[in-house]
Amino acid sequence: MLALFSWDIPTLIVWGATDKYLSSSDAQRFSEKNADVISLETLEGAGHMPQEDWYPLSPQSYNKHVKQDCP
Repeated sequence: MLALFSWDIPTLIVWGATDKYLSSSDAQRFSEKNADVISLETLEGAGHMPQEDWYPLSPQSYNKHVKQDCP
Protein backbone atom coordinates (compact mmCIF):
# COMPACT_ATOMS: atom_id res chain seq x y z
CA MET A 1 0.00 0.00 0.00
CA LEU A 2 2.77 2.48 0.88
CA ALA A 3 4.40 1.80 -2.48
CA LEU A 4 1.50 3.55 -4.22
CA PHE A 5 2.42 6.93 -2.77
CA SER A 6 5.24 9.29 -3.61
CA TRP A 7 6.76 11.87 -1.29
CA ASP A 8 8.87 14.96 -1.84
CA ILE A 9 9.98 15.60 1.76
CA PRO A 10 13.19 13.97 3.09
CA THR A 11 12.05 11.22 5.45
CA LEU A 12 13.68 8.55 7.57
CA ILE A 13 11.65 5.35 7.82
CA VAL A 14 12.67 3.09 10.70
CA TRP A 15 11.25 -0.38 10.04
CA GLY A 16 11.29 -3.37 12.34
CA ALA A 17 12.66 -6.44 10.56
CA THR A 18 10.19 -8.70 12.37
CA ASP A 19 7.07 -6.56 11.78
CA LYS A 20 4.10 -8.97 11.79
CA TYR A 21 1.62 -6.46 10.36
CA LEU A 22 3.39 -4.73 7.48
CA SER A 23 5.81 -6.51 5.20
CA SER A 24 9.36 -5.23 4.92
CA SER A 25 8.94 -5.61 1.15
CA ASP A 26 6.35 -2.79 1.32
CA ALA A 27 8.91 -0.52 2.94
CA GLN A 28 11.52 -1.51 0.39
CA ARG A 29 9.23 -0.76 -2.57
CA PHE A 30 8.19 2.57 -1.06
CA SER A 31 11.78 3.63 -0.42
CA GLU A 32 12.86 2.57 -3.92
CA LYS A 33 10.03 4.55 -5.52
CA ASN A 34 11.06 7.61 -3.49
CA ALA A 35 14.81 6.98 -3.36
CA ASP A 36 15.75 10.65 -3.65
CA VAL A 37 13.98 11.56 -0.39
CA ILE A 38 13.48 8.35 1.62
CA SER A 39 16.09 6.74 3.85
CA LEU A 40 15.12 3.28 5.09
CA GLU A 41 16.65 1.75 8.21
CA THR A 42 15.61 -1.82 8.99
CA LEU A 43 16.29 -2.77 12.59
CA GLU A 44 16.93 -6.41 13.44
CA GLY A 45 15.15 -7.45 16.61
CA ALA A 46 12.39 -4.86 16.23
CA GLY A 47 8.79 -5.48 15.24
CA HIS A 48 5.89 -3.23 14.27
CA MET A 49 6.88 -0.50 16.73
CA PRO A 50 10.68 -0.27 16.51
CA GLN A 51 10.82 2.79 18.77
CA GLU A 52 9.40 0.62 21.54
CA ASP A 53 10.67 -2.82 20.56
CA TRP A 54 14.27 -1.88 19.90
CA TYR A 55 14.88 1.27 21.95
CA PRO A 56 14.98 -0.45 25.37
CA LEU A 57 17.62 -2.85 24.05
CA SER A 58 20.01 -0.11 23.00
CA PRO A 59 18.96 3.57 23.22
CA GLN A 60 22.34 4.74 21.95
CA SER A 61 22.12 2.60 18.81
CA TYR A 62 18.56 3.67 18.06
CA ASN A 63 19.44 7.34 18.52
CA LYS A 64 22.52 6.94 16.32
CA HIS A 65 20.34 5.76 13.44
CA VAL A 66 17.93 8.64 13.84
CA LYS A 67 20.60 11.33 14.30
CA GLN A 68 22.69 10.29 11.31
CA ASP A 69 19.73 10.55 8.92
CA CYS A 70 17.99 13.62 10.33
CA PRO A 71 19.27 17.20 10.34
